[in-house]
Amino acid sequence: MLLALIPLLFGIQQLSEGFVWLFLGKNANLDQLLSYIFLFFAFFLWPVWVPLSLGVFDHPRKKFFYVAAFLGLIYGCILYGSPFFYHTSFHLQVCEHSICYKIHHPLFNKWGVSFYFLFTIVPFLVAKSLRIKILGILIGASAIITAFFYIQAFTSVWCFFSASISIYVGYMAYKLKNITQDTL
Repeated sequence: MLLALIPLLFGIQQLSEGFVWLFLGKNANLDQLLSYIFLFFAFFLWPVWVPLSLGVFDHPRKKFFYVAAFLGLIYGCILYGSPFFYHTSFHLQVCEHSICYKIHHPLFNKWGVSFYFLFTIVPFLVAKSLRIKILGILIGASAIITAFFYIQAFTSVWCFFSASISIYVGYMAYKLKNITQDTL
């Protein structure tokens, strides 16, 4: 069930960014509030939800996934919660027809992003199911494509690509009775 909710959660996240677009520049406080709603999903929810949903789903590796979910929770609290507890520079702007979330934070560097990928891509790749591995490959490929072509708006564009790919999760939940049987 947690895995099947991923497309819905991405839909809510994309809807929140739609509101960012609608109200962008009209009120700084509203811009910030709507951005925090979008970033809640990007920075806090996904590093926890992905490994947690796979832990419930993939019983042979559940300890790995639960540890990753716990570490993702710590990571998400630090990344998402830091603007609330100490000053983190945050700017919202449009860059080449995309929203750029300019965040100056110690975890917003190549090492921090590597940890983020550890919680949001690697769990798919170590799952038992071939279809789940394919999902991880698609999400990883979309991250590479986004970094190559849209680095200035990485957060926004990669979330859009991931939301599009999550339709595959909905398809799996609808069509397949037991995806755990599909292994390499």
